[in-house]
Amino acid sequence: MFIPKSLHYTKNHLWLMRIGSDHFFVGITDFAQKQIGTVHRAHLKLESQTIKKDTAWGKINGTEQSLDLVLPFDCEVINTNTNLDHSSLNTKPYEQWFLRVSKPNIPDYMFLTNHDYKEFCMDS
Repeated sequence: MFIPKSLHYTKNHLWLMRIGSDHFFVGITDFAQKQIGTVHRAHLKLESQTIKKDTAWGKINGTEQSLDLVLPFDCEVINTNTNLDHSSLNTKPYEQWFLRVSKPNIPDYMFLTNHDYKEFCMDS
């Protein structure tokens, strides 16, 4: 299981890459991809430019299971990845992002570190 040290993680198996002070790219982790199996479809169901905490904003369907995409905080969607490559989600999940979001003043302690996420996955 590959878990880059430079990213932040959530208990919903998403990675976040901080861009500047309050923007993040969001994607799924390698652990999530392995649990899902071969990804067939990623569907973003954004009803507005605002995502509410703990509300599903998308779903990934794979051969083994599906995964709802959920963030642990409210945020604004800056843009979506219109060039998302579903096949690369299976081999390079850290190179494929779904959203770029803005959340001002979010402290790092809101996220799991690489070490925390690895332990979380081992306990799952």
